[in-house]
Amino acid sequence: MKIADLAGAKVALLGFGREGMASFDAITRRLPKQRLSVLPNQDVAQPASHASHPQMDWQPGLVSSEYLSGFDVIVKSPGISPYLPPLDALNGPRLTSGSALWFAENQAAPTVCITGSKGKSTTASLTAHLLKASGRRVELAGNIGRPLLALLDTPEPDQYVIELSR
Repeated sequence: MKIADLAGAKVALLGFGREGMASFDAITRRLPKQRLSVLPNQDVAQPASHASHPQMDWQPGLVSSEYLSGFDVIVKSPGISPYLPPLDALNGPRLTSGSALWFAENQAAPTVCITGSKGKSTTASLTAHLLKASGRRVELAGNIGRPLLALLDTPEPDQYVIELSR
């Protein structure tokens, strides 16, 4: 699914840390009229950097299977497990992530992706360091470095090193 596929859909951003903010910024840059419901995973105040944004519906504390079922697409932050309630009981909305949106937009990007349960950050950092030492322009992204969608409209490096979680 590309960002353009979100046009006109009822979209929720689940989680609003670094990744959620990058998702919001990338989607609103590409789809300036698209409204987005932001569902922080805690009852927190809206960040000043995004306060009173005309495309944002700030909805803290409204994370239930019933409520989420009213959306067409949910863009989930990586720190939120798709296997826990309320996401495990969803029937209807399409579940995606900022990383999945970035990969759809950058299918031919030169990537090294690091995943697993232990040592991802260390392995990604070492890989990026070795590639930089060899003279390559490298962007460290994902869970470590910058969120992928924050890189959407930036010049492409020689290599992306990406740390990923489900």
